[in-house]
Amino acid sequence: MWGFGILVILMLGAYVAFQSSVVQTFLVRQIANNLSERLNTRISLKSVDIRFFNQLILNEFLIEDQQQDTLFYVGRMAASIDDLSVKRKMINLSSLDMEQTKLFVSLTEENLPNYKFIFDALRSNKQQGSWDFICQNFLFSDTRLGYSYYKTEEPRTIDLYDVHLDVSDFVLHHDSLSFSINNMSLDDRRAFRLSSLSTKLVSSNHMVKLQNLRVATPHSAIVNADVTIDQSEMHEGKDFSSLKLDIDLKETVLDFVDLGQLVPSVRGMDLKMDLSGRVYGSIADLKAKDLQMSIGENTRLVCDFYTNGLPDLDQTYISLDLKSSTADFKDLSQIKLPHSSQSDYLQFSPLLHDAGVVHYEGNFTGFLSDFVAYGTVRSNFGEIRTDLSFVPLQGNRLKVNGSLKTVNFELGEFTQYDKFEQITFNGKVNGSFHKVRRAFNVAVEGVADSLIFNDYKFKNLTLDGTVQDRKFEGNLTVHDPNLEAGFVGKLDFNAAVPEFDFELNLDHANLVALNLDHSYDKSLLSMMLNANFTGNSIDNLDGNIQVAEGQYVNEYDTLDLNSLSVSTYYDDVAHLRVRSDFADAHIAGNYSFLTLGGSFKNLIHRYLPSSGIELNEGMTMNQFNFEVMVKDMEPITRTLIPELYVGPAEINGRFDDEELTLDLVANIPRMEYRGLVFNGYSLSVHTNDKIELKNRLEELQLNESQSIFNLAILADAADDRLNSKLVWNNFHTQTYSGELETQVDFLKTGYDRTHVEMEILPSRIYLADTLWTVHPSQITIDSTRIAVDNFQISNKNQQFTLDGVVSKDNSDRLNLTVNDLNLGHLNSLARKNIEVKGILNGSASVFDVYERALFLSDLRIGDLSFRDHEIGDLSIVSKWDRQSEEIQSELQIDSRNHQAFYAYGTYTPANDSIDFFASLNDLSLTILQPVLQNSFQNIRGRGTGDVWIHGNSEKILLDGDVLGLDAGLAMKALQVDYYFSDTISFRSDSIVFDQIQITDYQGNKGVFDGSIRHHNFQDMRYDLSLRTSRLMAMNTTARDNERFYGKAFARGVLQINGRGKDVNLTSTATSLNGTAINISLDYEAEAQEYDFIHFVNSDTQDAESQDRRARPDKSNVKMNFDFDVTPDALVQLIYNSQIGDMIRSRGTGDLQVRIDPDFNITMFGEYRVEQGDYLFTLQNVINKKFEIASGGTIRWNGDPYDATIDLEAIYRLKASLTELFPNSVEDIDYSQRIPVTCEIFLTENLNNPSIAFDINFPTAEDRIKDQVQQFVSTEEEMNRQILSLLVLGRFYTPEYLRGSYQASNSNVVGSTASELFSNQLSNWLSQISNDFDIGVNYRPGNQMSDDEIELALSTQIFNDRVTLNGNIGNNSATNTARSNNNNIVGDFDLNVKLTNNGKLQLKAYNRSNNNLIYETSPYTQGIGISYRENYDNFNELWNKMKRLFGIRDEE
Repeated sequence: MWGFGILVILMLGAYVAFQSSVVQTFLVRQIANNLSERLNTRISLKSVDIRFFNQLILNEFLIEDQQQDTLFYVGRMAASIDDLSVKRKMINLSSLDMEQTKLFVSLTEENLPNYKFIFDALRSNKQQGSWDFICQNFLFSDTRLGYSYYKTEEPRTIDLYDVHLDVSDFVLHHDSLSFSINNMSLDDRRAFRLSSLSTKLVSSNHMVKLQNLRVATPHSAIVNADVTIDQSEMHEGKDFSSLKLDIDLKETVLDFVDLGQLVPSVRGMDLKMDLSGRVYGSIADLKAKDLQMSIGENTRLVCDFYTNGLPDLDQTYISLDLKSSTADFKDLSQIKLPHSSQSDYLQFSPLLHDAGVVHYEGNFTGFLSDFVAYGTVRSNFGEIRTDLSFVPLQGNRLKVNGSLKTVNFELGEFTQYDKFEQITFNGKVNGSFHKVRRAFNVAVEGVADSLIFNDYKFKNLTLDGTVQDRKFEGNLTVHDPNLEAGFVGKLDFNAAVPEFDFELNLDHANLVALNLDHSYDKSLLSMMLNANFTGNSIDNLDGNIQVAEGQYVNEYDTLDLNSLSVSTYYDDVAHLRVRSDFADAHIAGNYSFLTLGGSFKNLIHRYLPSSGIELNEGMTMNQFNFEVMVKDMEPITRTLIPELYVGPAEINGRFDDEELTLDLVANIPRMEYRGLVFNGYSLSVHTNDKIELKNRLEELQLNESQSIFNLAILADAADDRLNSKLVWNNFHTQTYSGELETQVDFLKTGYDRTHVEMEILPSRIYLADTLWTVHPSQITIDSTRIAVDNFQISNKNQQFTLDGVVSKDNSDRLNLTVNDLNLGHLNSLARKNIEVKGILNGSASVFDVYERALFLSDLRIGDLSFRDHEIGDLSIVSKWDRQSEEIQSELQIDSRNHQAFYAYGTYTPANDSIDFFASLNDLSLTILQPVLQNSFQNIRGRGTGDVWIHGNSEKILLDGDVLGLDAGLAMKALQVDYYFSDTISFRSDSIVFDQIQITDYQGNKGVFDGSIRHHNFQDMRYDLSLRTSRLMAMNTTARDNERFYGKAFARGVLQINGRGKDVNLTSTATSLNGTAINISLDYEAEAQEYDFIHFVNSDTQDAESQDRRARPDKSNVKMNFDFDVTPDALVQLIYNSQIGDMIRSRGTGDLQVRIDPDFNITMFGEYRVEQGDYLFTLQNVINKKFEIASGGTIRWNGDPYDATIDLEAIYRLKASLTELFPNSVEDIDYSQRIPVTCEIFLTENLNNPSIAFDINFPTAEDRIKDQVQQFVSTEEEMNRQILSLLVLGRFYTPEYLRGSYQASNSNVVGSTASELFSNQLSNWLSQISNDFDIGVNYRPGNQMSDDEIELALSTQIFNDRVTLNGNIGNNSATNTARSNNNNIVGDFDLNVKLTNNGKLQLKAYNRSNNNLIYETSPYTQGIGISYRENYDNFNELWNKMKRLFGIRDEE
């Protein structure tokens, strides 16, 4: 019992002793010392407190690493023990709280962690069995974490303070560890702070997994991530590359403000990035899948990548697959750079900003030293596809090889050159790029399918050459519909002075289509250009430029450029030579065209130093002789400036910039420009003590009846004085002579300003035999002030006086006073008679010129008339009201003792306001001619009404109504005069025609409706329509429009739209009787004859001179006609007007005709010929009229010359068959002339038809027709017989029958002559009247026949309702027994239209019987009625027939 008691006492004592802190500390220290020895490190403990075996408290517990540095330290650690089993070697804690904890993890220089020895010890105890450690909840507070590592042999340390960690489910089993971090926060006491972190960590067998990782900082966040770190292959001696990673980011926001605290090199960056994707594999073999990075609004990287070889970048293979990635340089330019950078933000060229959002899809494969970039870049510039290989070379060079393709790439925006636009290019490059000098040296080969340059899309450009920095050498070819060219050579801009050596073969260039020439409607260029020179301007040009085999064509003419050269050479001085067929030029000396203008200014400054022309110093000196020989400039002027003509001329002289001297002599015998003719012009300039200028002109021809002779302008200048004299005289039918002399002094006033004083000396002038006196006066000019002191020209009581001041002071005025000036003198002065008459009196003033140029007036014109139309007495009074600051004006016209026009109102300059009222009372409307003359002509009639005129000077508005009586006008484009008596309304900026009834000169009527909008009666905009049942729609001649002209009467609607001279005529109409349209195709025809020698006289030269005076006016009329063509319309196609090659026809069809301003005609539709003829003319000696058979068709589908035709043309004649059967013994009268038809069949293309011939005998027996077939069995025989019948009027005798026939027929020459005479006589008789066609045919007799004469007549009468064709003559043979006693024979055909549309017709005829074999009655007669109708069924036909006879259906 005592033993048990003692045992119990001992146990209680041991328990009590174990509960003692001292005992517990002693025991734990023993354990710690034991572990220290085993781990070869220091483990210490200050004190321990174990309570009831379920709670453990350690104070100041320390574990050092093997380098004697602190690995783990905790100030106080309290653990609650749920289960402690020695047998099971397990410790299960419900909680573990640590305060003031420090954990310092480091990597050695061998990249080994400092805690590795602990895990090694745990693994070594596996065989003895290790303890399992489980903890339900960890709580760390006031914790400090440290991490140190080596980088480039330099130690780096990361310290984290205020770490708070809440961990649960902590399990340590053998070397496996797992726990959940519910929350973790820390602060590095500088700028980085971890707001929260949560994850589940699992570590086992060198592998660490972080599951559902969530991290939040003040700026960044990892919403969800899984991280796996596998160190299983990182054994001793293995480098970092064997570390395996598997990072799967779902949603991550990374702010570089946070990253900068961990990576000092990026501190200062302001960049927020969104991340997601998966990165996995070892460092040496790393992969990424669906990696996404986003910056800003539009910058996004989506890619997969694979790398093999890290961390050795030079040996790392990279495969980067970019998917739908975008970059916006606006986003990138807002990235703030680290503090260590030289600039605050990323900077890009404006070009990249203009690219907008750049999209890229593609991949990069290879090594950094040799990689291939393949992909597609899309931006605002377009699309680029690349397949390029890049290999670094020595010397900062990068080898580039591969292909490059662009699709609609905006080259102009990329190069900042607005002439370029989109390019589509596919080519290869092979060469190098210097990374420092940013220069290329590559061979380029490729094709540009399209390149838009200067608003034109070029096609098929082929490039094959080498680009070396700014040098290109190779080939460039262009195969474009409007440009065919080839370039071979080099262009070198690398040198200080550019070098050129190339050959340009320009086969064809349409400069208008290429938008390189806007002056002409047609502009074609071709040439061979050889160039071998250096220089960047004509001043330093050294070499040769030659043009050969060149030609320029426009709508006016053709210019041949066969020998044009520019060359330079040096002997003692520099020489520049220009040689051509047109002119030669030679400059020898020192020349600089760049400074030539300044040199001339220096020359003027020498003689007029106070003129305000500054002296230019430090320029390249000009000291050269020059010589220009004008040989034949007419080909140039005729083609480029048709109204200009310059005859052969000589210009030579010398200019010396150093001595400030100029000597120039020019002689031009003849020049012409816009109707002005300059004869005998000479110019001389010489300098010594003064500069002398002499311009002389023997004759200035103003028009055909007015000339000024002996015109001279003489001037000299020295010492700031310029003397000038204008002299002219001629004493012909009317005297024009005079002399105007001035003296101009240049002075310097204060502030170095120029002051000019011009003195006009007294002079006398004769104008059209009228003496005018120029009185002395003075004009002074300052910088902003011009003063005129009583400048006056007078003739008896006629005076013109100018006096006053023009300046910025609006109180200054320039006054004009006119007394009894006869306006008829203006007609004699003007080149064209302006047809104005009247006497002008009064005064006018102008002031405030520098602001708005205001006019005041008190003018009166007595007996004013315009173009022989009396207007009346006109007065204009304008006064300035200073109080209201308005111009108050009145305008009045008195005609025949009544007030025809009165207008009054005000103009307010301050707000540019116009407010006038006008009243018309029987005013002549001719006064509107100058206002409307651009579009209308022949304006006539009288007007009565009231109109309010308001608005401003930029836009004058009218409101009111004017009644036009006997009014009329004609549109220039149509040349038809229309008349009306109705009201015209003015509404704001529109002239309104409201259902106005108009008539043409034949009395046909129509309704005119619509409006004309205008801008101050300029820029007219038409919106007009004309509806009529019959009206003349056009009355033009070849003078108005040589390609489309004639008379047109129509029923339908005509729309007139357009602006200014640009008029659109659109019509849907049916042609009516009287319509005769001519379509001239002359300009498409080739010349029929060539004359190589021309004999000219002065009259011919004068006519050519007149042709040069006026440039051909360009038409601005577009016509769109939809015609329902009826047989009433005569259509004449003129193929060659000179030889009479034309087709006339009447028929039916629906045609659409389009005519553009250049008179290019397009036609659509089908025209069916009912009747027509074709006049065959041979040198105006042989004229044969072919009849076009009814039923032929012409189909147009655009080009009028590319129509498809199916026509049969018939020429009818009478001929005997004697030439074919000269030796016949049959009882057949072959000598009798019988009807013969020569038939031509035209098919396929109108411009180049397929032609076939045939010969028929309408009245001959079948036996005769069969016998004749032997003579036309081949195409050659048929052509020979057709030609003989057309030219000689008889058949051609074959060679094998000719001998005996010619012996018996000796009058062949006489027959031929009579045929030619008969043909010409018929042509003359037919020209007597357009209503009749008369023909005469005479054939002399021979041994077999008597003389024959035949008279033919064809006409249409009674408004073309009756058509008559007939002939009468004798036709007999002397050697036939069957000859009719009456030798007079006659045929006729009579056709009467019983209805207007010609559907019901009466026909009658009498025709001779020409039976050669059987004897029959001499004539056959007939009469009948025909009815023609189009119908789809018999019911429709029956209804149309009932309407024809006036039968109506009963209701």
